Amino acid sequence: MNGPPGVDRQSLPIDPFLAEITDSIDAHPVTLVVAPPGCGKTTRVPAALLDDPRRSGCIVLEPRRVAARSAAHRIASEQRTVVGDRVGFSVRGERRVGNRTRLEVVTDGLFVRRLQSDPELGGVDVVVIDEFHERRLSSDLAFALCMDIAGVLRPDLRIVLMSATPDVDAAVQAVPGIRVLEVPSPGHPVDVSYLPPQPREPMIDTIDRAVRNLETRTDGDILVFVPGRREIDLCLERSAGWARHGVGLHGSMSPAEQARVVGAGDRPRVVIATNVAESSVTVEGVTAVVDSGLRRAPVRDLSGLSPLRTVRASRSSVDQRAGRAGRLGPGRVLRLWDSSVDESLADVDPPEIESVELDDLVLQLAIWGADPHQMTWLTEPKAEDLDAATSTLQQLGFVDRQARPTELGRTAAGLGVTARLAKVALELAPCLGAVETACLIAVIESGARGELIDLASAERKAPSRQTEQLARRIGEATGGGTDESLGIAAEASGPVTGRAITAAFPQLIARRRPDGRYLLACGRGASSPAFSAEWLAVTAVSGQGPDVRIDAAAEIDRATAVTASPPSEATEVQWNAQRRVALARTRTHIGAIELSADVRPPTNAEALEALQAYVRANGIEALDDQGRIASVVMRWNAVAALVQDMEPIEPDLLADDIGWLADYTDLTKPLGASTVASAILAGRSWDASLRLDDLAPTRMTTPIGSARQIDWSSGVPVMAAPLQEFLGCTKHPAVAGGRLPVTLELLSPAMRPVQRTTDIAGFWRGTYADVRKELRGRYPKHHWPDNPETAEPWRPGMPKRPS
Repeated sequence: MNGPPGVDRQSLPIDPFLAEITDSIDAHPVTLVVAPPGCGKTTRVPAALLDDPRRSGCIVLEPRRVAARSAAHRIASEQRTVVGDRVGFSVRGERRVGNRTRLEVVTDGLFVRRLQSDPELGGVDVVVIDEFHERRLSSDLAFALCMDIAGVLRPDLRIVLMSATPDVDAAVQAVPGIRVLEVPSPGHPVDVSYLPPQPREPMIDTIDRAVRNLETRTDGDILVFVPGRREIDLCLERSAGWARHGVGLHGSMSPAEQARVVGAGDRPRVVIATNVAESSVTVEGVTAVVDSGLRRAPVRDLSGLSPLRTVRASRSSVDQRAGRAGRLGPGRVLRLWDSSVDESLADVDPPEIESVELDDLVLQLAIWGADPHQMTWLTEPKAEDLDAATSTLQQLGFVDRQARPTELGRTAAGLGVTARLAKVALELAPCLGAVETACLIAVIESGARGELIDLASAERKAPSRQTEQLARRIGEATGGGTDESLGIAAEASGPVTGRAITAAFPQLIARRRPDGRYLLACGRGASSPAFSAEWLAVTAVSGQGPDVRIDAAAEIDRATAVTASPPSEATEVQWNAQRRVALARTRTHIGAIELSADVRPPTNAEALEALQAYVRANGIEALDDQGRIASVVMRWNAVAALVQDMEPIEPDLLADDIGWLADYTDLTKPLGASTVASAILAGRSWDASLRLDDLAPTRMTTPIGSARQIDWSSGVPVMAAPLQEFLGCTKHPAVAGGRLPVTLELLSPAMRPVQRTTDIAGFWRGTYADVRKELRGRYPKHHWPDNPETAEPWRPGMPKRPS
């Protein structure tokens, strides 16, 4: 078919495969079309479906507004029609369709919301999900919902996935029987070289060197891939020194501006773009690529908004970028990293369902009425992530305890913003109006840094097109206008705004500490040189260290924090080891932020619970400040094996259940080791203490009449005494009714051990002679009898009697 005047419908590499593709779509519920960038899949496959008499209507999902508009305009031109006739598009804030429209290009997020009002997809029998490899959360959800529709309501519905570098294995595993069609690459050879940054060189300087390098080596456009809008603006500032005109390409540009950039220029240009030009949009005239190797991707953080962060692009992504240089002929690519980095690149970009908050997904599924565990997913969401999202939605009031959507939740789902920002909108709009609310949400969503109320005021002076569109949606959802003031006094707008923010971000309420740092309600520390107020309602944080950094917040007072996030009370009873008593502390708090604390005496039950936790963590010996408990246990266990009806004491069992202690003492009072030791014995039998003192005494009298301490710490009785106090002793001392000999540690006159024995008579007959010989010379004034067995006990000061 020839195009309209002025439009060249040139032959594209995918054209010979269109018949096979449309036949596969007709025969298989799910078809995966794998085709290289620039081959025409985004426009020619939908156009073939439009021309196929077997098809009644088709929806094409694109990940971005610029791609949706561009694809619709291109298809309409090649079909010799205008956008809004047989071919139309719908993006957030703009819809161009008519009664004759049979092919509509829609952003994936908008499509999900449309399904909620039209779950049978009336008039549509094919859904095409383009750029499937990006694995955006909204496209994965769209796929799951379409599979649910096809399995229950519309078995005739056909689903088409299209991508240049898909994860085919994931698709095949998720959808057994999927038809995979691969279009061979017709690309021209591409010369890939590397230009790594110099030490401490800013990215913009490396890009500048790369552009200057290529300007004289290529005749076509140079396409520069950078991670975000900020880098585009920096490059455009630097482009004044380039030989070619620099233009930017990003999603927030107007449709007319985007169209001018995407179309071929009248002279060679440098097009600086985000990854929107990687696969979603084909920029005409490109023969060379400069690749920063970076992209923006949403990641989880404390805010719950999954903000965009700069990350390394995957191997499939950089290969797709390189392919843009070889579309028209041999091309050149400069990669701004060392070639060795290629080995560390991930094969594909991870699906967002693994790295972002699932609040919006779970809310949409709740409205859909589906169990997420019963859906067909390309990547199964983790159960803990689903549970966390459900908890957040319950906190926001969007689902009930059974995870069913509330009316507030249904309204929130239709606003086209994240669940937390929808909460801000629904809290704030009735008080401040839709425009003021939209301005605040716009600055939060943009990731701007600073004081939120000031940022919102600046946005109010010159609201963007997206802010105006959001204001209209908020006005329609809340029943309020978009341009009239609701008459809230300036001094009241701050607390109202603060309450709305804290209602949506209760985990990020912050209180300043005495050292100037902040404590967030979620328990993390935070710092911010930009703020000094005692209380903040925070929406954005960054950093991975011990303290995160507060990037955006509104200053609030304590009353606002308490009103927006009602405090909770919690009583903590902990064992104070130093004072040997339990202390009960009732905390009034907002999350981890303590508002007040009252100390009171604990009940006996509370004290027992605190003591139990302490003992289980530290052992029963942690209560033993003077070794008394250990002594009792050691003494008992030393003789238990020798005496009938004495079961050993197991310290671990005592610690596992300390309840026995409450029967013998008041745990609300200081607990001494002697009390614990007595309770241990009391739990054995009524006369255990008497038996223990009899069988395992702590003191014993030597033959000379001195009372000496018995040490049981080694598990056997040991008594130390001067050697001469045992002169004449031939019967070894013993305990446990004579069953357990006491180890005697015989001491020199200097009270140093000279012999350990459990057989005093054997000592006298054996090694005593050697000990006597050594000590008599050193201590001649002491008594060293020749025959110790017949000698009388002696101590210094007594007369020496012959033996």
